[in-house]
Amino acid sequence: MGFSASPETLSAIWQALNAPPPKTLSSVSQFWSGVARDGWVGEGVLEDNLLVIDHRIDRQGLKLRTFTELLGAPWRVAFPTPKNRFDEPYGLPSLSAVDAAALLILLERLGFGGEPEHLCAQLHPTLRNESYLTGQGLDVLFHDKSQHRLPPLMLATEGTGWRGSKKSKARWVNGYRGELTVGGDGAPLLLRRSVFPQRTTP
Repeated sequence: MGFSASPETLSAIWQALNAPPPKTLSSVSQFWSGVARDGWVGEGVLEDNLLVIDHRIDRQGLKLRTFTELLGAPWRVAFPTPKNRFDEPYGLPSLSAVDAAALLILLERLGFGGEPEHLCAQLHPTLRNESYLTGQGLDVLFHDKSQHRLPPLMLATEGTGWRGSKKSKARWVNGYRGELTVGGDGAPLLLRRSVFPQRTTP
């Protein structure tokens, strides 16, 4: 599975992942229950809760929209449902609950704290009864079966400076390993994230 990203984004994600992770991951499961109930989540409140889980999401120039652009998740202005047609509700840039859940899956796959289990579980009963789903919806629907079992995740640029490229490798305590390929001109070309192979016991 691959995504297209700028060299700056690859570099920022690599640096953020190599920064010290939170000593303990905070849970905001009650917040995700509200997102599942409402069907939408505003940009500001979503970002605030993600930073509670993992502060590295807002480091090295990264922003919430960095990740939604990778995912291709659209921001739309969502309004509280008015009680009558004369009300004037105030809309905010928001993600659908399904796209928010897919975002959490992407963050976890990259190596950040994402906590996708709770929101995916909340959305699963509705999604399994839908006739059609987006790619993000499919990821959410089957998350409980595919978590930590997916192929390596790759982020690539459109750079062509592969001659003289070099690789940097890293391993993290959460069971993931990473590899950053930098071109001969010093620009990042490819970021690869994968799970350690499962050890078999005799």
